[in-house]
Amino acid sequence: QPLAVAAEIIPCVGDCIGAGIGIVATLIGLFLSLVVIGIAWVANRPIILGVAVGGTALVGLLVFNGFRRKSVRSRNLDMPPEKNELELE
Repeated sequence: QPLAVAAEIIPCVGDCIGAGIGIVATLIGLFLSLVVIGIAWVANRPIILGVAVGGTALVGLLVFNGFRRKSVRSRNLDMPPEKNELELE
């Protein structure tokens, strides 16, 4: 741990940097282990990958259509009434 040793010049700073290095190393290790576990799991069960990709695409499509419809509705509410609508009132 050369960074932590170099920071030992100021006693408190060395401990803080050592803890920060430990936290970063833990997060990197956790991320990489989850990636490897995921790849191995999908390699053993490829049908689950197809179902997961299909489900994700379906949810994405539904969310996209929901946002698009919402934006069209809000755009129509923000527009002033047309001339023909004013004459009917």
